[in-house]
Amino acid sequence: ADADEDKVERVRTLRERPTADNVAGDDAASHYFPGEEVLKPRNMKIVQMVYGDSWPELAALMRRAPGVTLRVLLKRLQRKDVEWRKTRRDMNHIWSTVYHNNYHKSLDHRSFQFKQADKQALSPVALVQEAQQLRKKALQAKNQP
Repeated sequence: ADADEDKVERVRTLRERPTADNVAGDDAASHYFPGEEVLKPRNMKIVQMVYGDSWPELAALMRRAPGVTLRVLLKRLQRKDVEWRKTRRDMNHIWSTVYHNNYHKSLDHRSFQFKQADKQALSPVALVQEAQQLRKKALQAKNQP
């Protein structure tokens, strides 16, 4: 949840900085434009997550008109944030159910080995071999005085 909020906040702060779109005339030269900061890897990762395979087109738009593009990106990111939160909330219920159901199984981490050993010990071949060994021992005990 905090990571999603950070993404929205990062785009919001970039959007609120003056850009060539919202500063005109001589003031434009004295203002900071987010151009290169917008294209930092952490910001591009956000764009990649939201836009998928079409993110290079958006990166090009961010270079050309960051003010307009950031406005659109912020709206889309806020919608995605709501969607991700809802998905996380829904999945948390599913995950907690799975964790609850698997907790006791995790305590018995050697059960697989025990089941394998039982399966091998109770197989027909193993039972026949055990019967033959018992018979041999009984015959040997009978032959010895």
